[in-house]
Amino acid sequence: MSNERLREHPAKRFAGPEHLLDLSHEFEALLQEPHQGTQTHRQEVLYKHGPVTISIFSFDQDGFLSDHVVNNGSVVIQVLEGMLVVHTLDSQHDMNSGSLLVLAAGVVHSVRASQPVRMLLSVYLHDPN
Repeated sequence: MSNERLREHPAKRFAGPEHLLDLSHEFEALLQEPHQGTQTHRQEVLYKHGPVTISIFSFDQDGFLSDHVVNNGSVVIQVLEGMLVVHTLDSQHDMNSGSLLVLAAGVVHSVRASQPVRMLLSVYLHDPN
């Protein structure tokens, strides 16, 4: 097993007070990585600092994430390309390019791509105080 990192160390990637990201470039780099995706998707954290995490996901058709939840924060799902279905315990959200879904803390959800999808995910953790 190699000790080489797939990506630059987070201490360097997330350092500094300003981050301008070209999402098209970030998705292309993600898709060029040599490892296999999981559950027919790939993902990368673009930024993480304090209560904020911003990630990109690229799903193949029928790619999915099983039920999961963020108990201490809000989740924002934005579909940049493709069609995604988000299931919660109470609803089904059919999301097309340009759709944005906000989920409150504690909402259990799963996602499935009905066609190839590029998705931006932001998580905002709540102050525990």
